[in-house]
Amino acid sequence: MHLYRSKRPIFWLRLCALSYPLFAFCLVAQILFVSYACFHITPDMMKAVLLGMVITAFWGVLYILCASNCKCPLCRSGPLTSHKCVKHSQADRLFGSYRLRVAAGVLFLNRYRCPYCGESTALRVRKK
Repeated sequence: MHLYRSKRPIFWLRLCALSYPLFAFCLVAQILFVSYACFHITPDMMKAVLLGMVITAFWGVLYILCASNCKCPLCRSGPLTSHKCVKHSQADRLFGSYRLRVAAGVLFLNRYRCPYCGESTALRVRKK
């Protein structure tokens, strides 16, 4: 099991693991809300749609910024980003998503398995 050298990447990984499911939830909710608003067009509804778009964009930007700072300590690839390359044979999915599996491991188990190198990583700092 691999460990990190400092607390900084652990902070970014936890923040990214929290923002990814929130972004996905906001995106799905916004799509449903826009489809509902197409049938009930009122000025108040359109203001709510715009507010929902701003909130969804905020979570998306936060996720992208956090994901760019998250790196696996072994292979140095981003476990919460999509690289369009071959995943490790032991990489598992959660509801069809490798990133959701990593985010759930970070939030609930305090460890994760990198989908690219396949090595398990604990969210702890190495002793010097």
